[in-house]
Amino acid sequence: MRAHLTRFWLLYLVVLAGAVLRLEGIGFAHGVAKARPDEELFIQQALFLFSGDLNPHWAANGWPELFFFLVHIALRLKLMWLEAVTGASVNLGCLYAIDPQQLSVPARMVAWVFGVLTIPLTYLFARSVHRGA
Repeated sequence: MRAHLTRFWLLYLVVLAGAVLRLEGIGFAHGVAKARPDEELFIQQALFLFSGDLNPHWAANGWPELFFFLVHIALRLKLMWLEAVTGASVNLGCLYAIDPQQLSVPARMVAWVFGVLTIPLTYLFARSVHRGA
């Protein structure tokens, strides 16, 4: 285990730095609903999935439908947490209209996870290309 840590310390440091840097801007533009216009689209489509229709109908437009589902899962977890804390039913659509940041941050966390995971994957890809050369 110790040899593994010694061998990959720089990769761990880079992943940690990348995670911190991506997390730094997670609350960007609080109160500015259209600061990142594509977020609004992803959140609205993730909210649409609550209707029971599990087809976001966006594949023909070239949008990554898996991301809609992942944001939907993040919003469902947020909903479960809010209902557990408040003890009342919560309407995420109303919450989004009142405070978009309440749903933007969970959606950004999905992107954060994949952004951070890209770092070691890029390392592994570069290592395999280098060894193959």
